[in-house]
Amino acid sequence: MTFAEDQTERTVAFMAVDGDDDETVKLGFRTADLPERITAGTRNETTLKIGDTDDPTVTVIFPQTSYTVDEGGM
Repeated sequence: MTFAEDQTERTVAFMAVDGDDDETVKLGFRTADLPERITAGTRNETTLKIGDTDDPTVTVIFPQTSYTVDEGGM
């Protein structure tokens, strides 16, 4: 991806193809290729994790440890 002289941001779109495993994509600047007077900040790269949804993680939380209901009640 190349930035024009007056551009300060760009958008990147990713499409994840259904697979069997989690995937990761590392995004960052090649700091050696930055123009003169431009320096990378402290966060010059990040990782995008694409989770596998074939076996999703489910969390169930009950507000109480026990309940009492009358017969026929809910």
